[in-house]
Amino acid sequence: MLTKTYPHTFIRNGYYYFSRRVPSDLRDHYSYHRIVQGLRTTSPQKAKVQASITSAKVEAYWNQVRLAKSDVIGMSLVRDTSISSLKVGTKQSQSDCPSLLDALEVYLEQKGDFSRDKSLIVVCALLIPTIREQLTPSVFAFN
Repeated sequence: MLTKTYPHTFIRNGYYYFSRRVPSDLRDHYSYHRIVQGLRTTSPQKAKVQASITSAKVEAYWNQVRLAKSDVIGMSLVRDTSISSLKVGTKQSQSDCPSLLDALEVYLEQKGDFSRDKSLIVVCALLIPTIREQLTPSVFAFN
């Protein structure tokens, strides 16, 4: 019987592991050229879901690091030039941050045709429970 492998996973001693190669432009941020993390499951279905979620998180982090490294056009025109607020991993006050609904809307606008995009499914699966907490109960009264 053929075994179906899932992207970014491998099996060692019956357990699934997540594995991704670190992109060459981000190698200076890591001590190794590959990220490997145990998924703590023997189930192929759970491994597939966990690997896709982990992959989306890693991709989002890498994109954030790339944006923080890039030069912003017109930075000299910005009134508040505190670079500390642009660094990855710094906490901002709640009023400075967009809501999750706004972030999801921007994501969908940027992605364009997302009918075949699996990362949208992962993003929605991660954000919907938190979005529900932020909205009034009447919005989700149909559940």
